[in-house]
Amino acid sequence: MELDPTGKKNGRGAYLCGRWEGFQQARKSKALERALKVAITPDMYAELEAQFAEIRSKYEGVPCERFDEA
Repeated sequence: MELDPTGKKNGRGAYLCGRWEGFQQARKSKALERALKVAITPDMYAELEAQFAEIRSKYEGVPCERFDEA
């Protein structure tokens, strides 16, 4: 399992807003598991979190309706 910031890799995928808060909420609510139709182990989440940490700064300023005040 890996992140694809380009959205162009083959296979099943799930979209996140790119914000750290969005990733944490998706983990807490198991939204990724539902979208991908697969169980995600704690080790898999740890790997995704490490990958997300590498690109996190790129999305810090990206607006996200769910986490930004109107």
